[in-house]
Amino acid sequence: MNGSSFAMPVSKEKLIELSGLPREEAEDFLALGWIVPLDRAPENGSGENSELEMNASGVPAPDERFDISGADKIARAASICREFSVPPIAGAMITDLMDRIDELEAELASCKEARRATME
Repeated sequence: MNGSSFAMPVSKEKLIELSGLPREEAEDFLALGWIVPLDRAPENGSGENSELEMNASGVPAPDERFDISGADKIARAASICREFSVPPIAGAMITDLMDRIDELEAELASCKEARRATME
């Protein structure tokens, strides 16, 4: 996710629906423990498990709530899996790496802008 402190909770069913994927395909990503329910999210509250560990109960219970942004992450990872013929774990890792690159590029642009402002 983008590190935002605001989470919009949705049900597992809504998350799957919003991903636009068939149920089984979306649940493959949820079973990875990559997109975790908000009540089990790491301290940053993003709903993302950066260690990609499967949670103890496997697939989340239907009544658990997820951050809505997880639907986009699942859809992007699935697209990568199809395009490059890689398994879900690889698609999840690639998606996280691409998100991190975007964050670093934005941070670099901000630093460059601040440097320009101090040089004026």
